[in-house]
Amino acid sequence: AVAAAPAAGVVPTSLPTAAGLVSVHGGTVRIEALKLADDGSGDVIVRLYESTGARAATRLEAHLAADRFTEVDVLERPLGEGFPRSIAFEPEADGRGVRLVLRAFQVITVRIHRA
Repeated sequence: AVAAAPAAGVVPTSLPTAAGLVSVHGGTVRIEALKLADDGSGDVIVRLYESTGARAATRLEAHLAADRFTEVDVLERPLGEGFPRSIAFEPEADGRGVRLVLRAFQVITVRIHRA
């Protein structure tokens, strides 16, 4: 059986809403990349950058069950001694987000450990 097609020329009056896995709030920090961790753990990797050439504060929020947030290098490894870090990296107590302060044009990688 073939279902009836909607009338031609009818434009929907509402669209479904979609929620992303992560979002940034405030400042000039942008999400550059979002992917699953290479190690198969199910953790989510987010690459962020400051976009205007000025120091910027923002909040990265996870819209998924997160256990904790860690700042990692581009190869998803924990940062070693002397590795450039964000100015501030403060995970929130509720596990939903992390407050960040980035330098001008800084790129950072955050690992969201899944709960």
